[in-house]
Amino acid sequence: MDLDELIVAGDRMLSDKPVMLTTRRHLERAVAAHGPGRGARTLRQALPELREDVWSPRETWVRLVIRRAGLPEPERNARIHDRGGRLIAIGDLVYRRYRIVIEYEGERWHNDPWSRIDVDRFNRLVLNGWTVIRVRRHHTAADVEEMTRDALALRGWRG
Repeated sequence: MDLDELIVAGDRMLSDKPVMLTTRRHLERAVAAHGPGRGARTLRQALPELREDVWSPRETWVRLVIRRAGLPEPERNARIHDRGGRLIAIGDLVYRRYRIVIEYEGERWHNDPWSRIDVDRFNRLVLNGWTVIRVRRHHTAADVEEMTRDALALRGWRG
C-alpha cells in the first residue's frame, strides 16, 4: 500500500462508524513491532496523519488535500448546532471558527431517497450562516484546495 492508502485504512480503523476496529495506541504498537521490515518507513509516515472520526475514504482524501495545501486542518464529522442549540447537521469537515463545512457527496447522493435529507441539511446550514462546500468525484485536488482557500479567505482567514 502507498502512504495515502495506509492513511485511509488507518482512519477507517480509528472510526467508530460503524464500529471502531482498533485504537491509536494499538496501531502505534503494531508499527513498532513491525520493526525495520518492508514498508516500515511508510507505516511510520502514516501514523501521525491518522485521524479519528473519519467516516469515508473520500473524507480522508479531502482532508489530506487540505493539509498538504498548508490550510488549517478542519474538525471531522463535527456536530453543528443552530443559535438555539438544536443540532442541524454533522459536517464531514468543519471550520467552526469560520462557519465553513465541507461535504463530500458520494455517488449515492443523486439516486438515494435519503439525499433529500442532505438538501434540507445544507439549507439549514446556509440559513444559519454557514458556507457549504460540496465536493464530488469530478473535483480534483486543485479544485478542493482552491474552493477551501477561497472560502476561508472570504470568512477572514489570513494564512
